[in-house]
Amino acid sequence: MSTARLRVGIVGIGAMGMAIARNLQARGHTIVVRDIRAEAEQQARSLGMQVCASPRALALACEIVLIVVVDAAQIESVLFGEDGVAHSQGGAATVMLCSTIAPQDTASFARRLAAHRIAAIDAPISGGPARALAGTMSVMLAAPAETLAPWQGLLAEMAAKRFELGATIGDAAKAKLVNNLLAGTNLVAGAEALALAERLGLDARRMFEIVNASSGASWIFEDRMARALDDDFEPRAAVHILTKDLGLATSLAARVQQPTPLGDAALATFRETARRGWAALDDAAVLKSYRSPAATIASVPIIDVAPLIRGTDSAEAVAQQIAAACRAHGFFYIVGHGVDEALCERLESLSREFFALPDERKAPVRMALGGPAWRGWFPLGGELTSGRPDWKEGLYFGIELPDDDPRVRAGVPLHGRNLFPAEPPALRETVLAYLDALTRLGHALMRGIALSLGLDAEYFAEHGTRDPLVLFRIFNYPSRPAAPEVRWGVGEHTDYGLLTILRQDDVGGLEIKTASGWVAAPPVEGSFVCNIGDMLERMTGGLYKSTPHRVALNTSGRDRISLPFFFDPNFGARIQSVPRLAAHAKVDADGDSASRWDHSSVHTFDGSYGEYLLGKIGKVFPELKQQVLGTKH
Repeated sequence: MSTARLRVGIVGIGAMGMAIARNLQARGHTIVVRDIRAEAEQQARSLGMQVCASPRALALACEIVLIVVVDAAQIESVLFGEDGVAHSQGGAATVMLCSTIAPQDTASFARRLAAHRIAAIDAPISGGPARALAGTMSVMLAAPAETLAPWQGLLAEMAAKRFELGATIGDAAKAKLVNNLLAGTNLVAGAEALALAERLGLDARRMFEIVNASSGASWIFEDRMARALDDDFEPRAAVHILTKDLGLATSLAARVQQPTPLGDAALATFRETARRGWAALDDAAVLKSYRSPAATIASVPIIDVAPLIRGTDSAEAVAQQIAAACRAHGFFYIVGHGVDEALCERLESLSREFFALPDERKAPVRMALGGPAWRGWFPLGGELTSGRPDWKEGLYFGIELPDDDPRVRAGVPLHGRNLFPAEPPALRETVLAYLDALTRLGHALMRGIALSLGLDAEYFAEHGTRDPLVLFRIFNYPSRPAAPEVRWGVGEHTDYGLLTILRQDDVGGLEIKTASGWVAAPPVEGSFVCNIGDMLERMTGGLYKSTPHRVALNTSGRDRISLPFFFDPNFGARIQSVPRLAAHAKVDADGDSASRWDHSSVHTFDGSYGEYLLGKIGKVFPELKQQVLGTKH
């Protein structure tokens, strides 16, 4: 199939984008490019391609624009930034979205482009640079037939294998993520197999030949492991890109409650590869970190707590599920919790609006202005874990107390008014409604935890939670490069209080430390993630463990919103072991200190919860502690 010679714009001329450009240029098309890297644009000029100063200028110079960038954040800038494609009235009337992104992002981009009279084609590509250069790659396509029809000739020159999936934008993105889930798990399995061969004393190259001639063969194994065995890690498809894709795929699966244990394992392995400093290498570099045995994947249970919320006779059965989860992991998902999903979605949306503001418009509610109440906003990198900055920014809230409340008048830390930002204005009422809903949920879950320990349902209410200390955070984990000293979104830690109730968006990144290694806790639609804190471990004599966890750097291409709610003992509550559990507790405090992330055993603590908490948060915000609390507490 032939086509008229066209002026084709390509934004993003990395390995795949440049290969497509060279293929289409060889077929007689005029190629116009834009890239954020000067060296890539210089290479394009040397090949006789036209370079434009902005996506808008490129769109004005072309009949169709192909977007071949890394992630949704880059697409947002290319399309709707100050000099974006959407502002090119009279320019290209069609945009082809070739990147691997979440289907909901693809659909959103298409709707917004339509408002600018620009048609979108959902067109993720696959096959690698060599096939892209030869025009033999694959493309998955979703768009109305009338949108696709004018470009069938161009598509035939780009990709020998074209899979049309109907008119629904986003379906091709779904197909690409399914493909990349398989590609990623296949690649990790191949790396594991070669690592095992080496550990068994076999020749890895000979094993490579055997696999390729036998039932274990696959295209990605042959392609990637050939390079890995030659120590050739020049990026064709980088580690950070497949890490992003696996994160999107497992998050998509979690939204429809489809378990992906192999995908979760592959994602954890790629994150570890990136963490070791190999994020920019070819994804074949997974072999570099997989030459040590992989951890066994443990699953985090999902518990329907509706009987507990309603107070029915089935509450005891729910309590037993909680007991099993707290003994195994200290983590569990809950569904059937009764919290309005619309409230959660509204809070997430308003949170994104706030964090999208420039820092100077967030500064009027900075934490330094919150006084002893310890409320307000902190900037990116402003919170520490184990002395290292976390790659997140956040808003701190708590129960709203008037100035004449006795605790506020006495200057008790962590009590007082919240610092609500002026914009978005609806955030105040939404946060307060969420605090009320989660506080009710916290009381119900603590009744379930009491029952799980064989205690009266009101045990914890009578020992510190009838008037709980409630702390609520809204965190934003940006998807942009971190400072060199930053390794995690949040480093390894445990939570300080009794119970954490976490709402995640669909990006994911939470990881839990188990006896067999670190495992992912991906988002599950309509759920909360619950975990127990240090004080519950202390009160149960170690029967229930406060489990270390961390948050990976966000490489998804979209900012991640996380909503942790902490349901803790009253500030003045004295922390004591449950008498009948203490009699059977056998905790080695020295051994516990040595094994904990902070080298501090919770079992040696004797005092009020407020004393414990202030000692911990002072390490998270050391300068703020001195500024706000001084030496009084």
